[in-house]
Amino acid sequence: MGASKIHRIILAFILVVLFLLPNGVLALSAGGIGIMPHKTEYYPNRGGWFVYEVDSGEIINDEVRITNTKDTTVFVKLEGVDAFLLDDGAFALRDTPDNEDIGTWIELEETDFELEPNSSKIVPFILTVPKDAEVGDHIGGLAVYETSGEPERIYQSGGTKVGITTRVGARMYLTVAGNIIRDLNIKKRSFFGKADKMMFKFIFENKGNVRANLTITEGKIYNIFGLYDEQQDIVLGQVFSHKTVTKIFPWPGKNKPLFGPYLALLTIEDTYKKVNPNSNVVVPEVEPVTVWLITFFVPYTQIAVIAGLLFLIWFIWQFIVWKRLSNLARRPVAKYKVKKGDHLMSIAQDFGAPWKIVAKLNNIKPPYSLHNIKILYIPDVTGSKIDIDTPHFLGFIWKPILKLFKKRQITESELDHEIIIIEKGDTKKDVEKFTGMKWSEFTAYNNLKPNFRLRTNQELKMPLKRIKKRKKK
Repeated sequence: MGASKIHRIILAFILVVLFLLPNGVLALSAGGIGIMPHKTEYYPNRGGWFVYEVDSGEIINDEVRITNTKDTTVFVKLEGVDAFLLDDGAFALRDTPDNEDIGTWIELEETDFELEPNSSKIVPFILTVPKDAEVGDHIGGLAVYETSGEPERIYQSGGTKVGITTRVGARMYLTVAGNIIRDLNIKKRSFFGKADKMMFKFIFENKGNVRANLTITEGKIYNIFGLYDEQQDIVLGQVFSHKTVTKIFPWPGKNKPLFGPYLALLTIEDTYKKVNPNSNVVVPEVEPVTVWLITFFVPYTQIAVIAGLLFLIWFIWQFIVWKRLSNLARRPVAKYKVKKGDHLMSIAQDFGAPWKIVAKLNNIKPPYSLHNIKILYIPDVTGSKIDIDTPHFLGFIWKPILKLFKKRQITESELDHEIIIIEKGDTKKDVEKFTGMKWSEFTAYNNLKPNFRLRTNQELKMPLKRIKKRKKK
């Protein structure tokens, strides 16, 4: 793959990132223009950043390298600027007119340059630290952008056109010696799932006067069976002094589990250390912080699917019950006149019909008493056809759902008595012994004559007061 093709791929990637982050400088080259610190005898191995640890009033002489990897000559502009962090912690450079700090300390002999194709230029600069400079970190950078040629992108909104030119820069960290304070607080933290990943969210507040370089040196996640996963050295990035930053990041190890409670133990360490052992900057030590977070993963999608299937099964069953009830309502029925002492179960048994179907057909509710009911309609092939109202299916299906959310009101009659059912072989003495009532009292309470005869499956009432007395005995 040729060099120009590689540069085009890199350019495309950087343009996408920079388009989403206004004023953000996240790379050392873009569009064929690059910038980086020049290696000198004083700074032989400093990498891609300018890092200084100095006393107030100190003057720094340094150099920067700007490059042109294009096949054409370009005109570029070089500027010293302040820096800031975006809300998510990404490093970004301000515009030159917004400079208030380190950007105003940088002095360039030249700012506009002509670069030949595939060439580079070493540019010297002077950085003068004020004598009254605040102790701690000062963040900025050197930025370069092309001033010749067409904009890299043109956007049109209505009748207005906006040209986009990529600006790239090299970071600059300058720490002024003095009373260095390190004070990092975790304001909020959370542990949750997103798609197939376990996610963490932290809000860090740096009250100190130097930056914090945060790393999770050790992270462990446990479930009810023990250790689920373990990871080390998860880099969270920087938090500038006197700034609050939100860090959201995925767990780099195993994917999100399907179900259950999980505990995360994370040891967070501020790995910031002085670079120059000969400088007067004294960085106090800080202890790592171990935090724990608990979450309960729930497979909402799977639960929704299962709930949908169960509802479908219930819906089909309810339709079958309704259809059977509808068919019964359209069949010949027997018209039965209810007599004193009749019981729903015994009547249904005499006609060979399920008693619950008879109850539904006649809209009889629990406890299935025949009190105040004069006529029963019972499915019977020998009966005459009589039109009976059948509930509409939507109403029929809606009633059970409403019962889930509607509290059933207890009537006064349900509060003062209990229903007993006469079993086969029960006698008057059995009833008196069970209820603790004389037979005359029992029949009067049920509005029955003293010569009333007991029948199997008959439902009768018993006062609650008697039940309480019998339990005490």
